[in-house]
Amino acid sequence: MTGTERWARPMALIEKWEPFAPGLMALIVGIFYFLTMSPTIGHTDSGELDAVAYTFGVAHPTGYPLFTLLGWLFTRLPLGTVAWRMNLMCLLFVVGSAWVWAKFLREFFILMRTSVKKGDSSYALRIKVANLAGTIVGTLMLCFGRTWWMQSTSSEVYSLQCLFLAVMLWTLLKAWHSKEKVFKAWAIFAVVLALCFTNHLTSIVLLPGTLYLFFARFGFKGAAVKQGFGLVGIGLGVLVVFYGMLLFVASSHPAYNWGNPEDWPRLWHHIRGKQFSVFMFNGPKAFGENFVAYLNRLPNEFGWDLIWPKIPIWIGLGAMVFQGMTYALQRRREWAIFFGVGFLSNVFWAANYSIKDPEPYFLFSFMTIAFLGAMLLRWSWIGMKKVAPFLSGAFLIVIGFQVFWNFGVTNQRGAYQYEDYARATLSSVPKDAIIISKAWDVLVGPASYLQGCEGFRTDVTVVDYSLLHDRHWYAAQLKAQDPALANALGSRLTDWEKAVYDFDIKGKVNPAVLSPRFDAVYSGILAQVQTRPVFLAPDILNAISSGEIAPPPAGLAPLPDRYLVRLMPAEALTTYVPIAAASNPIRFAGDEDEYEHSLLKNLLAQSLSFRAKYEQQQGHQQEADALNAEVKALNVKPIKPRK
Repeated sequence: MTGTERWARPMALIEKWEPFAPGLMALIVGIFYFLTMSPTIGHTDSGELDAVAYTFGVAHPTGYPLFTLLGWLFTRLPLGTVAWRMNLMCLLFVVGSAWVWAKFLREFFILMRTSVKKGDSSYALRIKVANLAGTIVGTLMLCFGRTWWMQSTSSEVYSLQCLFLAVMLWTLLKAWHSKEKVFKAWAIFAVVLALCFTNHLTSIVLLPGTLYLFFARFGFKGAAVKQGFGLVGIGLGVLVVFYGMLLFVASSHPAYNWGNPEDWPRLWHHIRGKQFSVFMFNGPKAFGENFVAYLNRLPNEFGWDLIWPKIPIWIGLGAMVFQGMTYALQRRREWAIFFGVGFLSNVFWAANYSIKDPEPYFLFSFMTIAFLGAMLLRWSWIGMKKVAPFLSGAFLIVIGFQVFWNFGVTNQRGAYQYEDYARATLSSVPKDAIIISKAWDVLVGPASYLQGCEGFRTDVTVVDYSLLHDRHWYAAQLKAQDPALANALGSRLTDWEKAVYDFDIKGKVNPAVLSPRFDAVYSGILAQVQTRPVFLAPDILNAISSGEIAPPPAGLAPLPDRYLVRLMPAEALTTYVPIAAASNPIRFAGDEDEYEHSLLKNLLAQSLSFRAKYEQQQGHQQEADALNAEVKALNVKPIKPRK
């Protein structure tokens, strides 16, 4: 039997089954994703995005028009609750990204056209194995990474970004290698890139590398520049259609209308995320801190949470990136530069954004690392045949750690706490109550879902103190959600709306106007205690205690309840008032070190402690002990930023 005949059967098997690898990768990650998917709303923006999609409103900047449109369509399906539908949609987006990313890697390796060495009978087979191994490992490394996996567990716009990043690379690869209908191939890529921008403006980090690839293919000539302008025109057309949709939606005054982009100044302010610019480019110190934080989180992407393994993991990652990039430069120099430029652009951009949960802003950097890992493995099978099996085993061990550790951290299957807390809080108040809070992450956002999607306790008005204080559009939304409150506030709300518009849109800072007008609106809301129940959330009490918010006016006294503190005329509290709210179980699950998880437990423990202190002061020690036991059972940990 000749060497060629010896390897004929393995070659035939690989050639037969290798095309199915992308689908198999998507199936594998999809199963794990489904096992960790949240059954309900998550924290932060999850509730708002669900409510906006279901009611076809306008989401917070930059508006996410494509995500909203797809969400609106998906929530029409008769499947479970609205939250479950949205979570499933996001899961499918990320599973789709696994399939497309695997297709990109497979086709990229095939198009590398590695020639077969004469006299090495196993070389042709090793090329096939190299391509397959690189595709499998590159896909699993990325998709079982903590940040990528997390996007599949609940409603978030980054799930669609995962998909479009993969589709963008796939269509760019096809455009790069196109020989017929070249402009059409690049036009398809331009549409996909524009759709990336309609979902999230962090797509800007792709532009430098994309421009390099385009001119590397066509040269910096007049014809190429003309063609480039044509592609830009196509992309701008897509952007106008989708972002123009926000203007029309806002003009219909939906219940959830962030930014109210009903005219050009508001629309431009909204789609460029102007309100978040205060977190951007805050100097070298902030960049350095964020970059070091990124490096510290990087080992966790691969399932290593302990401190001591980070140094060897950094060394391993460094070696992998170096050799993977070296091989990429040798085999596909232009694409190596594209990924390198994209990685640096991504890290530079994201590390200059000082927010508490920046991980999704580094998505393309994780793609680059997975790509270079796949390149390293391919290099080993082709050029280091004795090392390749051991290196493949090492990669599988790393992926095993990813699955083992990241499954527990990303698992949201029993994480009902945000829905439970918002539902219990809304249930605890009388009809037509007003709740004032700053806790967007764990109360206001989830309450938006319950009221907007399930119609639960729509008689209750939840006032977000921070939005009322800072955002020009919130007064209009408050008018739409509670006309009676708006009428009671009258000209005070209208005057504040104008003043905060001048501040938010035009940048006019006039404390002599802003402070008194806001105080008039806030005092007017508190004054509703004469006709409606008014409650303060624990976070507002914290802000009052720290001096950030002025205390309620004299004559109003706090009555702690189970979840909130009710403001009442002092004369109404001369005798003991029994606790009004029933005890509703809060089903906690997920990562206990997560910022929002800790925040919710702290707020809940704080409100229970307030009530326990009241019971003790009133001589009800047994009731106080029971409440303190609930606090102890929460096992509250200090709030710390997400890992």
